[in-house]
Amino acid sequence: MRPKSVVLAERLYFAAWLLSAFLDIYSLWTRWDMLQRSLDLQTVGLAPAIVGGVLVALLYLGLLYLAVRMRSNLARWLLAIHALVLIVLALGNFYAGALAAGLPGVLMLAITLLRGFAVSRLFLRDAAAWYAGRYTPSSVSAA
Repeated sequence: MRPKSVVLAERLYFAAWLLSAFLDIYSLWTRWDMLQRSLDLQTVGLAPAIVGGVLVALLYLGLLYLAVRMRSNLARWLLAIHALVLIVLALGNFYAGALAAGLPGVLMLAITLLRGFAVSRLFLRDAAAWYAGRYTPSSVSAA
């Protein structure tokens, strides 16, 4: 049985992943004309970019699976590093005034906050005990 914090982390991170997929589709839809005129995409095509995006998305789902289902400490730390990088980049964009306007900016901020909060759940006391193999539902008190 997994701790509540790990289950919550899984749900929040997956929600952030779904929002990110929606943002990618929305961005592709709103910029389709510009993408078709792009010289790079005319020579290479759009398929490699889409395949690359799908592979990266599957990589993060795989890391999430390893971290919250298979108890992989390495995957947990990789997710934490990724969330930290996203937060630093979002703060840099905010202070530079480079946050996207409208729906994309709001979604990117929501995705960043969801991922950060989700990953923080993986480092709570009950989750740490679970990763160390010492977790039983009664072993962690609500101190």
